[in-house]
Amino acid sequence: MVTLTDDSDRVQTREVQSGGGFMSFDAPVAHFGLGGAGAAAEARIRWPDGSETVIAGPLEAGALYRVRRQ
Repeated sequence: MVTLTDDSDRVQTREVQSGGGFMSFDAPVAHFGLGGAGAAAEARIRWPDGSETVIAGPLEAGALYRVRRQ
């Protein structure tokens, strides 16, 4: 689960699943629309085991970020 908070405190959430059924695959990508906001203030990733990673912004609009769990 990825939760993004933009500069106006609007919160968006996306669920990301890896894998899939037989002969199917969904890329593990979450896309957020920021509208007129130039950046997001924060991203929170909740991993399947319940732990959480917080990425402090600004996270620029139009950018692609790769997150790896350490």
